[in-house]
Amino acid sequence: MYFPKSPDLSRVIQIIAFIAAVPLGFPAVAFAQEDDFLMEEILVTATKRAASIQDVPISVQGLGSDIFESRGTVDLRGIVQLSPSVSLITSQSVANTASIRIRGIGTTGNNAGFESSVGIFVDGVYQPRPGIAFGEFADIDQVEILRGPQGTLFGRNTSVGAISVKSKRPDIFDSDGHASLSVGNYGMVNVSGGFNKPLADTMAIRIGGSYRNREGTVSNADSSLPDSNDMDRYLLRAQYLWEPTEALSLRVIADASESDERCCDPVLVSLNTTGPAQPPGTTVDPATAREERITDSQGRVESSDQSGISAELIWNINDGLELTYLPAYRESEARSYGDDDFTAADVVRTDPGAPNEGGIESMTHEFRLHGEALDGALDWLFGIYYGDEDISELSVRVAGNDVGFPANAANLFKQSAESYSIFTHNIISLTDLLSLTLGIRYVDERKRGGLVSSVGNNAACPAPDGNPANDPPIQCNPIFTPANQTDLYDLYPNAKFEDDALTYTANLAASLNDDAMIYASVSEGFKSGGLNLDITGTGFVTPTFDSEVVTSYELGAKMRLLGGMMTANLTVFHMDIDDFQLLTFSGVSFSVFNVEKAMSTGAELDVDAYISENLQINASIAYTDARFPSDCSNNPVAVSQCGNDMPNAPDFAAVVGADWTLPINPDVKLVITPNARFESSSQPSPFVPSFKQKSNTVIDLSASFAGVDDRFSVALWGKNLTNENNYTRAFDTVSNLLAPPGTSGSQYSWLIDPRTYGVTFRTKF
Repeated sequence: MYFPKSPDLSRVIQIIAFIAAVPLGFPAVAFAQEDDFLMEEILVTATKRAASIQDVPISVQGLGSDIFESRGTVDLRGIVQLSPSVSLITSQSVANTASIRIRGIGTTGNNAGFESSVGIFVDGVYQPRPGIAFGEFADIDQVEILRGPQGTLFGRNTSVGAISVKSKRPDIFDSDGHASLSVGNYGMVNVSGGFNKPLADTMAIRIGGSYRNREGTVSNADSSLPDSNDMDRYLLRAQYLWEPTEALSLRVIADASESDERCCDPVLVSLNTTGPAQPPGTTVDPATAREERITDSQGRVESSDQSGISAELIWNINDGLELTYLPAYRESEARSYGDDDFTAADVVRTDPGAPNEGGIESMTHEFRLHGEALDGALDWLFGIYYGDEDISELSVRVAGNDVGFPANAANLFKQSAESYSIFTHNIISLTDLLSLTLGIRYVDERKRGGLVSSVGNNAACPAPDGNPANDPPIQCNPIFTPANQTDLYDLYPNAKFEDDALTYTANLAASLNDDAMIYASVSEGFKSGGLNLDITGTGFVTPTFDSEVVTSYELGAKMRLLGGMMTANLTVFHMDIDDFQLLTFSGVSFSVFNVEKAMSTGAELDVDAYISENLQINASIAYTDARFPSDCSNNPVAVSQCGNDMPNAPDFAAVVGADWTLPINPDVKLVITPNARFESSSQPSPFVPSFKQKSNTVIDLSASFAGVDDRFSVALWGKNLTNENNYTRAFDTVSNLLAPPGTSGSQYSWLIDPRTYGVTFRTKF
């Protein structure tokens, strides 16, 4: 029988004590009366219709620009400190290995063929890979986190959730703007801003941008080399709005971004003391892992650039009928090189002269028709979607000096994919207090591609024709085969994947009164399978993997309490995942396969409240039991996962924060903003279940002096104040393969950012 693990109560108490201690140092403020003030209403578009978050019967969290400003959130990764249900992970490439998880479920990727389990949408447009959306937050208005399958309305690759990012919309009536400058340790400089300008009675433009530069946070064992994991990136977004009539609007958005960074290097966190891949006498202390990074002569370097253009046409045909059209085009490119064996031994690397190179081009079109019928009793929506995507990846790995002979491994992959879907989503008012939502979506996915790979072709490689698909021994791997004994092999000349699915949602919601509702729902999400675009050049691959299907059951309640001064939203859920897609790194190659069964069960609670006119608190708690059941698979590779927890899925997570405003004089106020995230222990690697990330608390704090009109402010801030070295993704090293049998293993892991602190100057006009 399975028993859930207990939370680390001492760490939970630490969080509560930390938040509570902040106001204790200041004069007491009387508890507010019910009619003094109300919680600000948050409008979300989780159902493709604008509605109060308290009136939408799904689990959704809305985060506004004021939260990002007070918490110092500057990019998508920062929302982890604001939402306990979400984890965002990057490994050796921000562009290609970014992974997002909701409710403990998500895609781990170093493989361009892997789609995401959590879809990211920027201004309504689907982003083909999570890393594309990991850039700076510039002129952002709101982020919505939709928990649970969203396939009916948001479509492909939203099998466990979606994140919707919305930039501030141009305004044809008023001019406004904002700008900020932040400086901090590690030489950090961040400049961000935006402004709106009406051009005429019917037109306006809005420009926003951001630039961030920071020195590396991970030391290199070779003191002659610079530190790793620095930042050097910018983003620019321009918008044009035309509203010729009250019934018609056209919004055009163009953006461009670029990064050029020494990123991203892991650190040694568990050492095999007998393995030859580390220098004699090497030790490791996880508490100081940033200063104990062991590498050969080359750290990782990555550069990327991307751009896109989209439009939003909204036409209110009449009082009960609205047409929305969203066309978009986006392209992104990334280049990287560096140490690929992650050890002090010079075994495998990518050279600057022949870096990994890849790109994605995507085009999407979405039409939606929305209206009402039956005297408003039926709120209906109908839509069609088309997406086209082209991917290319080139990788050339070079054998290091310790291999003993010249060798290389090259892979070239190209894929084209098309997605078609048609959907409807309908809200039926059965009575004044009872509503039924029914939705369905048909999706058709088609992918074509090919992989050209160098393979061994010699006496030690018995595979017919040197075909690595025949599961040859390691001698056939080209990185361990002399260059004059390898051939280029058209491994998948006409590989293809086709699948279709019917996803659905059914939701019954009941209003108990004007301030409380309960709901029950069942929904299904779909994530396309596809082609294994393994570009490591160091391992052998299989051509396809199956689609992933998630069925979710939810019970929820939403309440306004204390006369509107408090909101509390509770969700209990269970998700069954069929054919979960798993990719993991063994230390020398990436394995891709489906696990027949996985599951996630849990509960989420979000509370926001005014304690007084000057003190607002927020608390979000998530319990998540995400794991592979004991009978998860009959596959001999996948069966090793059965009974394990999902990686990067702590059982308990909590986020607690506050905004405490203290008037200094009639013109100046002080705002204290503490924020803390607690996580119970978790497993950062799917194949090393004994290797654990300990429970931890990451604490942020800021103190801002501002004018009462918020036109000017100066904020002192610190993040990860206790300097936690949390592991984000761990893996076995090559030394595990070289070490004597029976010795302990070595693991590397990427870490969260260390303690940072600084000052931010901000103005609004």
